[in-house]
Formats: sequence, C-alpha cells, structure tokens
Amino acid sequence: MKHKLEPRSIIQENAKRVTELHERIHDTVKRRDSSPEARSEWSRACAEFHGQYDALAFPGGYSSALKKIQAGDSRAIEDAVAFLEVRPYFFRSQYIRTKLTRLLKRAQLTTRQTERFQRALEADKKKKVRTTYAHPVAPVNAPIAPRFHSGHDSRRVTE
Repeated sequence: MKHKLEPRSIIQENAKRVTELHERIHDTVKRRDSSPEARSEWSRACAEFHGQYDALAFPGGYSSALKKIQAGDSRAIEDAVAFLEVRPYFFRSQYIRTKLTRLLKRAQLTTRQTERFQRALEADKKKKVRTTYAHPVAPVNAPIAPRFHSGHDSRRVTE
C-alpha cells in the first residue's frame, strides 16, 4: 500500500520513522552499561535502525535508487526530485541530498523535472544564505589575531 502513496508523503513519513529509530538509539545508549538487559535493548535499537535505514532513507531503498537514477529510471528520478523539494531532515539526510543533487545534474530530466530541480537548488541557496548569516563566522581568509603563549614576551608581536 505504501508504494501507491505520493513520494512526498512517503519521504515525510519515512523521515519521521528514521528520526524515531535514531532517537531510540540515543535514549538506550545512556543506559546500556547499567545492565545486560539495557545493553540488549540498545543492541536491538541499533539493529532495528541499521536494518531499516536503507529502505526508509529513500522511497524504494536508497542504495538501489542511486543505481536506478544512474540508469535513467524515471520513477527514481521523480522520487529524487521530490526528495530535494521536500528537504527532509534526519540522520545523514544532507549527505543524501548532496548525492542526489550530483546524480540529477547528470541525469536525463523532463522539462518539468528540470524546472522543479532548479527551484529546489535555488531554495537551497536561499536557505544557506539565511543560515550563514544567522550565526556569523569570520571568513576563512580573515586575518587571525596574534596569539600570546606563556613564556613569550607579550609586548612584542611577531608574525
């Protein structure tokens, strides 16, 4: 039944499930050394997460989708464009976005998919600009203030 849902719905539902499974690992890791049962619970949480991740990370499975996109599979390409539009957030989702973006740049897209893909990339750029200025950081090439270490004459600055 899930395969008949719209890709966006599947992506959003699966993102929630990945997050739940990942949070369960974090909850159980805190107690894993308290008893053998707690360690077993943590192990089950890890196994469940890793066992389901590939299938939940992308409709139809992430690993197989990468191959299908490279082969030009129209369904996988459509799902990839939808993934970029939805912009789900879960463990490793940004790595997936990067990989899908690279693959889609080389894929044969329909005119409509190309337009949607471009809009998704533009939205990413806007989001990165907002994020960049939300927490200002010195530019990479900015001069670094001299550091004074103990044992050095702090009156003399050498570069």
